[in-house]
Formats: sequence, C-alpha cells, structure tokens
Amino acid sequence: MQQVVAGQLRLPQNKRQKLLHKKAGEFLLNLQRRKDTAEVFADRPRSAPQGLLPMVF
Repeated sequence: MQQVVAGQLRLPQNKRQKLLHKKAGEFLLNLQRRKDTAEVFADRPRSAPQGLLPMVF
C-alpha cells in the first residue's frame, strides 16, 4: 500500500507546524509497527458498562 510520490518537500518554518509534522510522522510509523502481546491483549474488545447501555440502544 506504499505509494511513491515525486517532487520536492518544503520543510515548514513555523515551530508549531514542525511539531505537528513530526507527531504525524511518528504516528504513521507507529501504525506500521507490529503490536506485542501486551498491546494485543489490551486492545481486546470489552462490553460496555451498564450505565452506558441506554445510550447505545
């Protein structure tokens, strides 16, 4: 699913924009990383608390 993009990148000059680009890049790299056992067990679906059931139905 990787796509090759041709062209030149211009680095942002704004400090907040640099941080945003850095965080977005870290997030995307983290999406490609395989989860370890603890993360898999933490992501298991759980039932909703009883107090939230009226909102669901």
